[in-house]
Amino acid sequence: MANYLFPGANGSLPTQPPPCVDNLPNCRDFEDSACTSPNFRPWAEENCRRHCRLCSSSQLASVDAKTTRATTLPPYLCKDKVDCTLYGRDACSVVKYGTWGQENCALYCGICQGIATPPPLCVDKNPNCAMYQSDLCSSPSFQSFVDGNCRKFCNKC
Repeated sequence: MANYLFPGANGSLPTQPPPCVDNLPNCRDFEDSACTSPNFRPWAEENCRRHCRLCSSSQLASVDAKTTRATTLPPYLCKDKVDCTLYGRDACSVVKYGTWGQENCALYCGICQGIATPPPLCVDKNPNCAMYQSDLCSSPSFQSFVDGNCRKFCNKC
């Protein structure tokens, strides 16, 4: 007779952990004690699970991998491409929507956090910007050149 091991004490299958997301948009604004105090633990688990790192180890590994990759984006460029509030916190779920939230709701999902850095100065590094072809500022082909050389002339700041 084979021995069967049951995952739960009563033979039930384990449940999935709750999603590793913050249900409040301002979790970063609370003091550390909101995450560490036993008095606030239920509140933190319900409202700021991701920020307080109250997720499973596999969820945290996934969050850390995304955050590490995302922090290469300077914070001043961390913007949402759409009105992410229309989609709710589910938009941030990689499990449900893949990388859609990372790509379209970086600010809302909090994936490019880091030390705030000021935007670059609004100057033209190249004094000849007005002498280039007429679509310099509007053509996607020149976007990289404009960002590095003609930001002021092309009204990119």
